[in-house]
Amino acid sequence: MVNSFIYFNNLLKFNFQKGVPLSEKANKLVLFVQGVFCRKGGVTIMKKNQRNQDLRDQIKSSNLYLWQIAEQLNIHENTLYRLLRYELSNQQKTQISSAIKQLKSKQ
Repeated sequence: MVNSFIYFNNLLKFNFQKGVPLSEKANKLVLFVQGVFCRKGGVTIMKKNQRNQDLRDQIKSSNLYLWQIAEQLNIHENTLYRLLRYELSNQQKTQISSAIKQLKSKQ
């Protein structure tokens, strides 16, 4: 299935680069293969709805590394990675969120 996706993706890229007009159906075609969308030869990874997405977004917007937050919480960085895999309790989320706020205020 992945091979057919790669072939299709390369075919669309080739036609698009060579200026070959694609049919109306090909222009509208969206191919879904194992969580990947392909439209006109461009590949966009479909974003999954992850656990603790609110914390992940907060971390990303704070421009901090996970190791910095883990250090603030006095845990190992890998422990923080593992914690984020599962839905956290409100208390744990509050602890991580306060660590992020403390680190942001130091910057």
